[in-house]
Amino acid sequence: MADVASRHLTRVWTWKKWFKNDEELRDGFAGILDCRRSVSGFQFPFSVHISIDELTGKSNRWCELPPRHLDMGMLLDCEEDAKIVSENFYPQGDLFEIGLSDAKASAMTARQFWHIEYIVASEDDLNFTSCNKTNSWVLWRPNIILENCLDIEIHLGAKSDKFALDIGCGSGRDSVFLAARGWQVVGIDNVSKCCSRARKFAERHHVDDRCRFLKRDFKNADLDLPVSQFHLIVICRTRVENWDTIDSLMAPGGFVVYHHFMVGAKHPESGLIEPGALAAFFGGSKGHSIIHDSVVSEPSDGRPLTVFVSMKNAPI
Repeated sequence: MADVASRHLTRVWTWKKWFKNDEELRDGFAGILDCRRSVSGFQFPFSVHISIDELTGKSNRWCELPPRHLDMGMLLDCEEDAKIVSENFYPQGDLFEIGLSDAKASAMTARQFWHIEYIVASEDDLNFTSCNKTNSWVLWRPNIILENCLDIEIHLGAKSDKFALDIGCGSGRDSVFLAARGWQVVGIDNVSKCCSRARKFAERHHVDDRCRFLKRDFKNADLDLPVSQFHLIVICRTRVENWDTIDSLMAPGGFVVYHHFMVGAKHPESGLIEPGALAAFFGGSKGHSIIHDSVVSEPSDGRPLTVFVSMKNAPI
């Protein structure tokens, strides 16, 4: 393990190669995970501080890590901490995966994991940069499809209250992303722990006043939510069987953004979407205007994913 960790140790100044300029990083690099136990008011640019004790314990902060296909740096107090990280990010050659069970880790061997460069440095080592104050950088990303569908906000115009529903909210990334842009968001998940984690995530990002997280069973046709209210419904990598319910919850002129695995993906084993099925349902029987309908590959393992956006037309 020591050999694995030491190969990834590098010098602080080498991180300059990842900076496009003082405000931007180069493509493919998410930023820096600062795992030092104390930052003493100093925070490295493009970094997020999560202490190694918090990261390797029973933490809710795994959801703050970047997508696995992006590289990241990791700032540590000592070389021993690099060994601790290696034991928690199961080594896969030069790539690392979070601490999953052995069974699940072996089932995911085809996936691409994070590539991490460790740096052991004191604050004296960091003085080469003028950025010596805390920043608001985040490593995590929302659903990339949602991030690229923000012209939806232009279509909706200057509504004082925009309501969004995040079905299968998980840790709350998409909900928090939308809330930070001014949306009122309801996130639902069928796992209580996910809802609890999402609430804490929203609190850390100071948008908990615009987010509500509820446990709901997606298989239940009645989700106990107000009909015709939501201007945006987001479904990301979540199996939803009752598409009629989705349509009933949408406000006229509202949008659905659907991003889920398609037939041909090896995982999950059920709930995969047939090509053309979403367009046939929403654009056919429900009369939506199809904004976008295509297929992309999951960046980390190549599984096919649908990219579907439609708008519910107002009644004539």
